[in-house]
Amino acid sequence: DAPNDPTIFTRMEVDAEPMLEYLAALRRDRGIKVTPTVYITKAVAMALREGPGLNCGIMYDQFVPRDTIDVACLVALDDGKDLAMHKIVEADKMPLADMAASLRAKAQRLRAHKDKDFESSKPLLQALPVWLIRPLIHLTGYLASQLGLDIAPLGLRPFPFGSAMVTSL
Repeated sequence: DAPNDPTIFTRMEVDAEPMLEYLAALRRDRGIKVTPTVYITKAVAMALREGPGLNCGIMYDQFVPRDTIDVACLVALDDGKDLAMHKIVEADKMPLADMAASLRAKAQRLRAHKDKDFESSKPLLQALPVWLIRPLIHLTGYLASQLGLDIAPLGLRPFPFGSAMVTSL
C-alpha cells in the first residue's frame, strides 16, 4: 500500500544540554518557564519558515502551500489514557513565552475536561459501534486535514494538525 498522505516522520538524538541551560537561564533571569517541548515546537516552526517547500499539504495530488506555519503539540490526558492536541497558529511569529503560556493554558483546560471542542467529540465516539470508529476517523481526518472542512460537532477544525506535530519530549 502506497502512502496516502504527505507525512514525514523523524526522530533524532541531539545533545540537549545547551537548550536546557538556555531554558534554565530564561527561568532564572526572566521568570519565563519554557519546556523543552515548547522550545522544539518553536524550532520546528522556524525550520518550516526557512524551508517553505515543506510547509504544504497535498490536496487532489497537488502540493498546496499553507498560508501560515501552525504546529500542533500533543497533550497526554488521564495519566496517558487519552491524547489531545493544541494547534499553535503562526508559531513562527509567536514569542517563546507566549507559546509556553498558550500551551500551558490549553493543557490545563484539556486535563480539567473543560475544552469544548475536545469534550464535544467524546459522546459520539463513545456511542458508535467499534467497527465504525476507524472508518469514521479516516473519513473525518480526510475532510478536516486534507480538505480543510470544519466539522464542529466532532470538535474538528480545518487543518487541525497544522504544518507539523510535536510530541512530548
